[in-house]
Amino acid sequence: MIRFVLVRPEHDLNVGLACRAMKNFGFKELAIVSPKCELGFEARKYAKHTGDVLRNARVFGSLEEATKGFFVVGTSAQKKRFQRSLFKNCVALQRLQDRVKGKKRVAIVFGSEGTGLTEGECAACDLFVHVPTGKEHPVLNLSHSIAVVAYALSQFPKTMYVSASGKQVAQIVKLFAGSLGGSVKDRRRVVLAFERVLERANPSREEAGALLAGFSSLNK
Repeated sequence: MIRFVLVRPEHDLNVGLACRAMKNFGFKELAIVSPKCELGFEARKYAKHTGDVLRNARVFGSLEEATKGFFVVGTSAQKKRFQRSLFKNCVALQRLQDRVKGKKRVAIVFGSEGTGLTEGECAACDLFVHVPTGKEHPVLNLSHSIAVVAYALSQFPKTMYVSASGKQVAQIVKLFAGSLGGSVKDRRRVVLAFERVLERANPSREEAGALLAGFSSLNK
């Protein structure tokens, strides 16, 4: 399942247009976090024949509630925002498939038109995808961003790949942390770096099982 999540949308017409963009490419699961606009006549007007997406949209009070149980992908047109951070993965849109294949529940998160996502919301994302734009005018309208990402997602081939569960990944990270020697400086930084590398690798369930077995033997 792929869920599109709008965080604090400011304009009802953009919500309506977002519904159209989603359904154009076969997506219907919409969540809205703390909307700053009415989801009434204007939203329905611009949704036109995709009113079912709007009617069935779920409204949440926080991003955490809207994405519980999902692998969370944030979106941004500003790649340099993450280049200095060791701990925030940011990939080009064309590489998104490699990072989400095999994941059963994926949430694609879009920030508000005016302010985007807060630092706390960014931290809650497992991955960020960069939507490439021209340098002269790099900012996309919300509905246009959704259309670009929805199109890219619709082109992904069906796969039988089953990625590791969040529980498996957490167990691997815990075992890795336990295997570090006492001489390692800044353990938190090392563990976070390992966790990000593991997320980028998107190991299969079988690969995760092998890693668990290996790290378990090191900790005996």
